[in-house]
Amino acid sequence: MPEFSTSSLTVRREALQKTLGRGPMPPLAEAGPLTPEGRDHLVEEGVELFWNDLEWEALTGEEALEGGPLVELTFPGFLAFAKGLVLTEVMPDSLDRARPRPQVVEDLLQFLEERREEFGQDMAAGTDDEQVERARVALPLVSGLMDRLLFLLFQVTPDERARLEPEIQGG
Repeated sequence: MPEFSTSSLTVRREALQKTLGRGPMPPLAEAGPLTPEGRDHLVEEGVELFWNDLEWEALTGEEALEGGPLVELTFPGFLAFAKGLVLTEVMPDSLDRARPRPQVVEDLLQFLEERREEFGQDMAAGTDDEQVERARVALPLVSGLMDRLLFLLFQVTPDERARLEPEIQGG
């Protein structure tokens, strides 16, 4: 299986599909239609959460450990938002039904792939030390975040994740 942390989104998706033997969750008809404006709004909200979480980490460095910052701790708002976008069940006393929007998560994955490429170019350029350092920290975080979103889309179970984690962390 290809290394998750450095491969493109397409390779990651194909490797996960091959390993799990299934594809990502499809948009569910019962979720109701999502207008282009609604989709754009949800993507914009996710993008804003991404930048806010990343900037907070850059300012505080509070999630940094020996191996660097942890994805789950660096992007709590973004990940909670993404989890809500693939939620298929709600509590019995909920006033509304689940409305999964995996297509928005797909859009966010594309956004992250573009950021991963930009951070890689920033590191390769090496002209601005501050920009290179920020990219050095952000690049593995974005790669890890892409993996987490793919796990959400593919509805990876805890057992499956335990099986996949050594490949991701070893890569």
